[in-house]
Amino acid sequence: PRMLRVMWLDGKREDFGISENRFAKPADLENVIVVENLRSFLTLPDHPRTLAIFGEGRASQTLTKIGWLGSTRLFYWGDLDPYGFNILSALRAEFSGVQSILMNRDAFQRFADLIAPTPIPHFKLSDSLPFADPGWIRLAAEELAAARATLHETKTIDCGVHARGIEQEKIPLAEAAKETLRALSRGLVP
Repeated sequence: PRMLRVMWLDGKREDFGISENRFAKPADLENVIVVENLRSFLTLPDHPRTLAIFGEGRASQTLTKIGWLGSTRLFYWGDLDPYGFNILSALRAEFSGVQSILMNRDAFQRFADLIAPTPIPHFKLSDSLPFADPGWIRLAAEELAAARATLHETKTIDCGVHARGIEQEKIPLAEAAKETLRALSRGLVP
């Protein structure tokens, strides 16, 4: 079984590991946020009844085995690159209600100065242009627009194809915290 790194965002910042097959739903849990990057995971803002899971890029494949996640408000924040959108889409295959944070066209445009080449060796090529992963059909319109924008102006660098992407840890912490709290607070009755 895979070990998951999780952290309560209740102010105590209790950070611990747990085996995927022993990961039972904690009492009084309302929100779960999965983040791809360790720095982003460690700097998430506090929010009551919220648990963060360090996704490690591909740990979302493990999370689909944890059925109780579907009974929480589940959020995903990953890189704005083809792989980040694939992970979001894969989570939605199992948990249709997954909400993304900072993974839309507005975020891609707002942080355009952070765009950098992203190697995409696993994407298929057609006429030298990668085409969208079929799983992207599970993305919302604004997410799909950002996903497609990552594939614009692909380049060959050192014999490899590169898309455009924004690593989540490059987004300024204050902006990331504001957007995360906005998403977690949406729909809650004061």
